[in-house]
Amino acid sequence: ADSVGESAVVFDDEAPAPGFISGKSSVRGSDIGSATHVFMQFCDFTNVEKYGVEYELERLLKKRYITETFAALTNRKAAEKFFRSEIYREMRAAETLEREYRFNVKLPASMFTKDAEKKKQLENESVFVQGVVDCYFRNRTGNITIVDYKTDFIPLEVKGNAEKENEFFVNRHKAQLTYYKTALEMITGQKVSRTVIYSFSAARSIEI
Repeated sequence: ADSVGESAVVFDDEAPAPGFISGKSSVRGSDIGSATHVFMQFCDFTNVEKYGVEYELERLLKKRYITETFAALTNRKAAEKFFRSEIYREMRAAETLEREYRFNVKLPASMFTKDAEKKKQLENESVFVQGVVDCYFRNRTGNITIVDYKTDFIPLEVKGNAEKENEFFVNRHKAQLTYYKTALEMITGQKVSRTVIYSFSAARSIEI
């Protein structure tokens, strides 16, 4: 049966056009992060392994998957580090791998508040959630891992301290990854074993 009330939440990590294109601002770190995220969305892993990040950027540009602006802004060094990472090796060794997995699902509205009274008030309501999982894979033992790419700028007060960096990412993204985990489990009917952020700024994985 449908819930008593329903609202919608959209999680959209797809990058908007950098602000400087319209002449409103100069290039920002977020613009570079957005461009890098778009590259990860469209790149062919096999091509990168064979020919490198620069080759794949040129191919995507010629095929018009990305613009000249995004190609120029993509953080090549950060992308290259990802393709040398342990999480990438796990992805490539996986039994199955899904990229840019779009989903639409109803989740209990009570998930979206920590207040006990509000949880009770929302127990018969649902929230329509739309999102895109950057990647999820199933290893040979059947365990599922969600991987979400993040290009956040790391605050200077925590940068270089792995423990504080981890805390920063967990606090900022735990809720989103929890919704993704719940949604994927509902859709696949299988338990998600891990939710992992790959930070391009920190050049490493952080488990949530």
